[in-house]
Amino acid sequence: MIRKALIFLLLTTTAFVGILANDGIYYTRGNHLVPLMETDISVRKEVLTISLSDNGYAQVDVYYEFWNPASTAKRLLMGFEADPPYNDDYTFHPSGVHPNITDFSVEMNGSPLPYRNAACLSDTNRMLPIDITKKYHVFANAIVEESKYDIELDEPKDWNAAIGYSYVYYFYADFQPGLNSVHHRYSYKLSKLNSAAYLLEYKLSPAGRWAGSKIDDFTLTIRAENTAKHFFISKEAFPDGTFQAVSGSCKMRQREHLASPCTEVSLRNGAIALHLSDFRPQKGKELTLISAEVYEMTDSGRYNFAASYDRSNDIFLKALDFFDSTHITPTDTTLLKRIARNLPYAHRGHVFRDPFLKKHFEGLWWYMPDTEYKDSDADFTDVDREYIRLGKECPSFPGGDDALYQYFAENIKLNNECFVTGYVVITFTVETDGSITNPKIRRDLGCGTGAEVKRVLEGMPRWIPGIRNGIPVKSEISLPVLIAIQQAKSKHALQQ
Repeated sequence: MIRKALIFLLLTTTAFVGILANDGIYYTRGNHLVPLMETDISVRKEVLTISLSDNGYAQVDVYYEFWNPASTAKRLLMGFEADPPYNDDYTFHPSGVHPNITDFSVEMNGSPLPYRNAACLSDTNRMLPIDITKKYHVFANAIVEESKYDIELDEPKDWNAAIGYSYVYYFYADFQPGLNSVHHRYSYKLSKLNSAAYLLEYKLSPAGRWAGSKIDDFTLTIRAENTAKHFFISKEAFPDGTFQAVSGSCKMRQREHLASPCTEVSLRNGAIALHLSDFRPQKGKELTLISAEVYEMTDSGRYNFAASYDRSNDIFLKALDFFDSTHITPTDTTLLKRIARNLPYAHRGHVFRDPFLKKHFEGLWWYMPDTEYKDSDADFTDVDREYIRLGKECPSFPGGDDALYQYFAENIKLNNECFVTGYVVITFTVETDGSITNPKIRRDLGCGTGAEVKRVLEGMPRWIPGIRNGIPVKSEISLPVLIAIQQAKSKHALQQ
């Protein structure tokens, strides 16, 4: 039955993706170039480079070397197949031009090749165009003729009338005897999920349509230039392969994610690469890359806020009101916003002096401090600026969090006989003019620590008041102040 086949197509891209695919918007995936007929030409080399950026697209650059064993030239009809979107406000394009693919180009032996487009039946080694003289209704990742679709029930009248299809970019390639090169480029829109910023898929198995069903020399490079990305790569496609850091700042570890063995990667302004010889891609085991989730459950059963961050997606802003940090209570949105407004800087490697922020971000696996990073918003995205705007809704100490830390460190004075370590928690109100009122100690370490924190707070300069709808507002603050007195020192104080 076609109905079962449709569900199969949606859920079997791999177990790694199937759990999440229906919870977001699927735009399309990358794909190996394929011959649209049988051939004795083989793939000697494939260098696949995928560049991640902050515009929501993946840039794909593929360099191939093909071997023609014949003594004469051979012309092949070749194609790039792109899956249709689903869960999106989408219209079928009979022209064959995919709505989420741009900048498509192909060169052969150094010369550009003209190409054409067509909408064709899926899962076939031949190019079988769809009759574009008819009108169709989009259903999941299939189309149904309008006359065979029940609008009220929002499903086909006859499930056998549902047609699975792909968009195909096709061209003729003249393979000369011996070695030939094909250079192929395009950009495609990354799918997105409710809990992750992006999903990248690339079908490798169509390489099996070439002679030998393998790639003699295969290299995959993933780049994050002028940005930072935190993602998982399923190991199903490369069970024997290992990624290596090539450039930039990078962390990698092996970890189970969504019931699949994966390589977890935190990459900033750099690249990682994998190299395989005699690579035989297996059907159903494709390249799958998914961003880490903004929140993850810890061993204690709590959610860790900012377990990941992405400069191009506001999913993290939406999660702000629902999930708490490992170190704070779920209801303390003031501290959540404090963390949030520092995320764009942490993502770029800011080294925090403030003990609370230092502890929080050093507890996040993706964080990579960079002592050479100079604070600047010159490369901030719109999403980054939303975080900064969110922070401006909260009151702040003049000079920011590091200045607040410094003020406490310089002004707290304790008895030389007092040896304690821990947090003093104080609450207070920042009035519309920035003055501090109603300070109350909520957690005291004894030895006069609570009274001293209150004294220092009351002597502070005025804060910058919180802003709502452009108007200064009164704000309630809960502030943890870290006291760390070591026996070897007469006094020492670190805040937050």
